Amino acid sequence: MELEKKFKDWFKNKDQRIMELHLKKDRKRLKKELHDSEADRDELKNSLLGTEELIEEADSRGSEEKISSLKADQRQMEYRLKKTDEIIAKTKVLLDDLNQEYCHELSGGHTLKTVAEALQKKFSPELKADYGRGREMIRKFLEDDYRLNKANSRELFLLLEDAGILTYRVEIPEDLKDKPLAYAMPEDGRVLADRYGKWEIRL
Repeated sequence: MELEKKFKDWFKNKDQRIMELHLKKDRKRLKKELHDSEADRDELKNSLLGTEELIEEADSRGSEEKISSLKADQRQMEYRLKKTDEIIAKTKVLLDDLNQEYCHELSGGHTLKTVAEALQKKFSPELKADYGRGREMIRKFLEDDYRLNKANSRELFLLLEDAGILTYRVEIPEDLKDKPLAYAMPEDGRVLADRYGKWEIRL
């Protein structure tokens, strides 16, 4: 019961904290809260897997008392996982709200979706270019299309990355994956990570 009360207090404080950060428009700290909650969730999932293995082991030995204790722990962890998932979902909604507001401010009234649509119209859903060149092209478009200075184009670019709209992906061909020094400098002076990289633009 004491552990249950501590968790309920933790959940209440966590919920209050993310609401306060949203009111303060503190995107950076709200993002950290999301990261921490996701780490808590992963830890809980691993603990649950370990508990399930212990239950199977106790069951094979016919230890009813041990099974009962482990199942009580399992129920508690499942409850904590459920509440942690609720916090994660709520934090994502609050963070998305702040991201949309910041995008509106930077772009002169546009949403993340309309900026993403403009990028797709310009470059298609995939921009095949190395990391630096692709980044430069996207920022130049943002500067020209939304009349941004370099500082604000950088902020908007980072925001689009944070929101998962811009992602740089490297797809090394299968015949090169097992070769030594797969990322070494090829004959044209570019690393393979750049040669086979691309920017993905998602709505």
